[in-house]
Amino acid sequence: MSDYNSPIMHYVLNEATVSNFGLEANAEKERVLQEIVDEVRSDPRIDLHQANDHGVLIVRSHRIAAQEAFVAQPDLRICVSSGHSKKELEKAALVIRNAVVRVFSRKR
Repeated sequence: MSDYNSPIMHYVLNEATVSNFGLEANAEKERVLQEIVDEVRSDPRIDLHQANDHGVLIVRSHRIAAQEAFVAQPDLRICVSSGHSKKELEKAALVIRNAVVRVFSRKR
């Protein structure tokens, strides 16, 4: 969903996940994505005070349906910068992955 060169990556829930967890309505998908964002923000390895400089910026996209020409799938936006080292990106990816696993393990 994102351009390879963009510093902002968009992630949507894949069809298998939507089906396995019964997340058919966009409101359900948005709720789960917000739980993932909240889980990442609660991780002590992420310094939210420096999110713009050194940390991870992850948010759930917010849209006003009446102003959209097309209904977009709920998604997460993850922002990185060229200032991130490979180690920082790997740490961020691990934190996000662990947050996704924790959120979906509670859904079972």
